[in-house]
Amino acid sequence: MKAQTISDAFRACIGEREVTSAFFTTYNFEPDFFELEVIPLLLGDQALSSQNDIRSVQLQALMQDKGRRFAVAHDVDVFNPTAGSRLEVDYLPVRIGGGCQHAKMAILVLQESGEQTPAILLVAGSFNLTRAGWWENIEVGHFVELRASHAPGNLLEPMRRALRFFQTATPTPVIDEIIAVQAGWSASVDDPQCSFYFSG
Repeated sequence: MKAQTISDAFRACIGEREVTSAFFTTYNFEPDFFELEVIPLLLGDQALSSQNDIRSVQLQALMQDKGRRFAVAHDVDVFNPTAGSRLEVDYLPVRIGGGCQHAKMAILVLQESGEQTPAILLVAGSFNLTRAGWWENIEVGHFVELRASHAPGNLLEPMRRALRFFQTATPTPVIDEIIAVQAGWSASVDDPQCSFYFSG
């Protein structure tokens, strides 16, 4: 196991590829951290102002220019989306029966330059979408890349279940885009070294 920040792990897995869509789920949530620190990572670590107001304007322009779509599902009692958001992100309050929305995962569509078929980065872990969760706490995260040619059934099918669950609970075009990417993929043989569980 390698010790690094969650941001560093995302950066390493994304590499030089474009993130065209990204869907996150979290319990605790800090929208200012997500917008000012995570979204720049998703946009390729562009050189941006250190002044938050200017940085937000720059990020809005980048998101519109590239047509990127991002969404975050969070527990309904943790965050009021009108309180701190500035960017055009789909913030999706979720209630899971009588309990809380506690799953922490990310599903990113990655497009390699010159490649026709995108890949999907599936991430599950213990980290909330907060400064402490991504930068300060000791957290764990598992990062797996799925492609049309390599989509183990014990990862692909639970991911599809998770996408269907959240699309029913909180519809967003972001999930539609992710579903469309992998809709025609056939499950390959299970990966005995890895599993992804989502009960729904």
